[in-house]
Amino acid sequence: MLWLILTVAAGLSLPPVVLMVDEATGQPVPEINPLLIGGLPLIWLLAVWVLVAICIAIPRRFVRIPILVLLLMPYLGWLQQLGDQGFFWSIIRPDMTTGEGYFDTMPERELAAAIVACDSHDEPSKCDFSKIDALARAANVNMIGYRGRSFMDLAIETGGFPQVVGSLLRAGETAGDVHRKAIHYACEQIKPDLVRAVIAAGVDPNLREPGGTPYMIRATAMPMASRLSSTRAPMLTPRRWMAGPR
Repeated sequence: MLWLILTVAAGLSLPPVVLMVDEATGQPVPEINPLLIGGLPLIWLLAVWVLVAICIAIPRRFVRIPILVLLLMPYLGWLQQLGDQGFFWSIIRPDMTTGEGYFDTMPERELAAAIVACDSHDEPSKCDFSKIDALARAANVNMIGYRGRSFMDLAIETGGFPQVVGSLLRAGETAGDVHRKAIHYACEQIKPDLVRAVIAAGVDPNLREPGGTPYMIRATAMPMASRLSSTRAPMLTPRRWMAGPR
């Protein structure tokens, strides 16, 4: 058991050591006090190896087992973070990176792949809007995929293109309160083109947040500079968003 404890302690020592080495070799963590970067890892290392020293000094199971459980707790937290980030799903279904892995049936797999390929971070964009529109009409857009992902979730995660979101809404997607999700994202991110596409697809512009505030208020409450930088034209009210450029 002592070897297991030593192995677990060595693993727990790696992150603080790497952090201190990066700080010392000119790769500091931005916006964090260097004293904090140096102090916290030292405290972490001291706590870990004091527990190991206790296990060495007192070779009794009633001492070593609780300490081993205590040392394993950070690993459980790291495993939970990996799970939340989809690491294990990526191993089980590696085609999730292309979107296909979220669904089992072919029409839905093809639609998901076309949406995920339409990533706003790609230059040039790989969007095929006419293909997505045709696939949306052929697929069951209300199907929920693995990890609870809907087609609208995939569309928003890849940048929320108005053409993609509009196609899904026109095809009848309603799963997961998608109307609220679409207008919330459009207003929160200050995307006038997306707001117009969402409303043109039939979403009620008067939808409200759970607290009763209209989603459109979220857009008008943003700083004027944000709206100008997003639209390159004055956008004073949601009504002008829907009207489009004059």
